[in-house]
This record gives sequence, C-alpha cells and structure tokens, in this order.
Amino acid sequence: MSAQFSEDITDVYHRLLGPLIFEEYAVDLAACAVAPEGGAILETACGTGIVTRHLRRRFAGRARIVATDISEGMLTYAAERLPETDGLEYRSADATALPFEDGAFDAVLCQFGVMFFPDEAAGMAEARRVLKPGGRFLFSLWDSLAQNELAGLVHDRLIEEFPDDPPGFLNVPFGVRALDEVRHMLAGAGFGDVHMSVLPRMSRAARARDAVEGLLCGSPMRVQLAERGVDDPLPLIDRMTEAVVAAYGDSPVEARMQAIRIEAVVPA
Repeated sequence: MSAQFSEDITDVYHRLLGPLIFEEYAVDLAACAVAPEGGAILETACGTGIVTRHLRRRFAGRARIVATDISEGMLTYAAERLPETDGLEYRSADATALPFEDGAFDAVLCQFGVMFFPDEAAGMAEARRVLKPGGRFLFSLWDSLAQNELAGLVHDRLIEEFPDDPPGFLNVPFGVRALDEVRHMLAGAGFGDVHMSVLPRMSRAARARDAVEGLLCGSPMRVQLAERGVDDPLPLIDRMTEAVVAAYGDSPVEARMQAIRIEAVVPA
C-alpha cells in the first residue's frame, strides 16, 4: 500500500481524523517519552506532526527531536504548521531503514505507524539499533474494529455498499493484533522489558459527517474508493453519515475506541 498521501487526503487526515482518533493518544504517547537534558528523541511515521507538537511542547529547550516520515507530503504539511527550530528537525526516512547512527537516540516513538511498515520486524530492529542502552521504544497500535466503534460501523457499511469487492483499508490499522507475536518480534530485535497497556477512550467529532469524511477521505481509503468508481464521495458520505447518526447521534458524536501502547526497553 502506498505510503504517499495526496494533498487533499493529508488535509482531511489532519483536520478531521486528527481530533477524531489521534489527538488524545498523541498526548498520552508524548507524556510517556523520557529523555535526559540534552538528549535526542526520534519520531518515526510522524505524519502531519500530531505527536510531534506535543513532544516539542514537552521537551522544548531540553532535548532534540527528529521527526521522520516516508511521505514527503506529510512532512511538508507538518513543517508548515510546526516549523523547524534549533530543537526540532524533519527528515524523510523509511522506518525500516533509518539513516541514523547506532545508539543516536534516547527514545523512539511511533504512533499508529508500525502496522503500515512493509516489514514490522525490520522496523523494530531499526528502532533498537538507533537507541542507546537503556533507551525506550514507545509505539501504539489500534485494537480491533470491534473495539473501535466508528471505524467498525463504517467498515461494515462498506461491505454492504461494495458486496463483491469491499475496500479493505480499515483492516490494516484495525486488524486483530497477535500481541504475543509483537512481543516475539521485539525480543528478536534485542529489546528487554516489554510493557503493554490497553487504552480505552472516546472518539469525538463536532458532527457525525466530520467523522465519516475523515474515515473515508483522510487515508488511502479514498484511493480504494476511487478504484471502485467512486469519483465523487459525497453521496457515500451522506449515506454513511445517516448510519452514524442513527447509531451515535450527531453534533457532537461520540463512540468508543481502544488502542494499545507498547513500551520496549533496551537493556542497559
């Protein structure tokens, strides 16, 4: 699946998906990061800078932050809204082949990006390689569609809309995770202690339509819809919005979501 986001998709991702499902978990992940005075933090798959902003706020003047993504469009969007400073740098980088020296960072963070790596084990090994002894790899994964109600409802309705060939993008971030396999990959990469925390939260949008538009048009889902002949998504958004309003109300809309935060530590 392409990691490149068009300008329109990137804007919808940031404006609508950001507050709907990413912002609250970004606050949590940034709050868990640890780095000494004068240390260095790497963020992989930084997207439009939702976690980056909270890291910058927390570590300004105390630690250097390098925010990376494989998508140039995402990086450009992030930098326009949170410009580089002496303590913040953006770099184009593949999380499975990082352009940094061994032991260069005190912490590596990745919010909801690992499941998109073409090789998850390689991404974990690279995080381990660039971490110092005692460094921490913090990342988050979505729980299943059953635990993320808005995404689950949209996924089910898409199966009804496209019974012969439903777009399957939501299965990637919200697919059922084998957490024992994640532990195994982290151990294979050379991490020691691994801690996993289940984080139930509420997703919120000002309008049900904002939630639907974010889920349909703020990700590669928009490309999958176009491949199925949906050149104008507005009628589909209308139908999906009716289903969300029926289930969760409107203005605002709230629904249950759930993620898993994982912390893996490099042996000292």
